[in-house]
This record gives sequence, C-alpha cells and structure tokens, in this order.
Amino acid sequence: MKRGDIVLIKNRFDIVGWFIRRLLWIKYNHVGWAINSKQIIECRSTGIYINHIKKYQNFCYKIKVLRIQDINKEKLDLALRYASVIQKKYEYLSSIKTYIRILFNDPIHRFTCSGFIAYFLSEQGFYFNKNKHPLYITPRDIEKCKYLEEVNNE
Repeated sequence: MKRGDIVLIKNRFDIVGWFIRRLLWIKYNHVGWAINSKQIIECRSTGIYINHIKKYQNFCYKIKVLRIQDINKEKLDLALRYASVIQKKYEYLSSIKTYIRILFNDPIHRFTCSGFIAYFLSEQGFYFNKNKHPLYITPRDIEKCKYLEEVNNE
C-alpha cells in the first residue's frame, strides 16, 4: 500500500455494514485512503479518523487496495493533506440516515466514507464518476472506476 491508495473494506461480521451493502447493492461497505504504507484516513459512522491498516488485516475483514492511475502526484498529495486536517465527530445513526438519503437522492449533511475521498480528490480535478456529485459517490463507484488499478498482489 502506498500514499494515495484507496482501500475498499468489507466487514464480514458487522450488521450496519451488512445493511449498507444490501441497501446500496455494493460488495464493500467502507473505504479508507492511505496516508502512507501503514495508516489510512477514514470517515466512519462516528467521525473522521486516522487508523492503522492492521486494524483491517484479519479474518473479520476483506480488503481490496486500488491505486489511482494518471493523477498528478502533487495534486494527490494536496488532496490528502487537506483531508488529513479534517477532524469531525458524528452521531452514530447519522450514517444510516445519510445512506437512506443517498438512495433517494435527497441532500446529505455529512460525509460518507467514499464521498469524503471523492470530495477532496474532486477539489484537485479527479473524479470517480463525472456524472455524479462527489458527495454521492459510493464504494461501488470507486470499485468500478476505470482510473483505478487493483494492487493487492504487490
């Protein structure tokens, strides 16, 4: 894993994760963004945090690491630096309300894990899906983006 890589995460034993996967018809229910080879920044149901990747390297999780192709390294670094200074706390149930709003195309009032990454990359001119507002990007949009390459086997 390198700085700027996208980490798709599936929690195999989490009822909220299961609910999100079923509601949005996605394989992975969470996304993190690599700050370096050991840490990711992630927007969770309770806020935005920097965590060690080892948290997800066990039998409870399935992860897929994707690398953005054809992006200016300075712009990628700038997007990561801006995202890294954000510290927010959220009410736990607000994430479920947010996913329901996304499902019905209602305005959302907080970041989702994938929308958080998409927002900061869009500020630097990179889009996972140009036909969708960055805040409404889902893990499926990230997984299917043609500008990403799987690098799990590196």
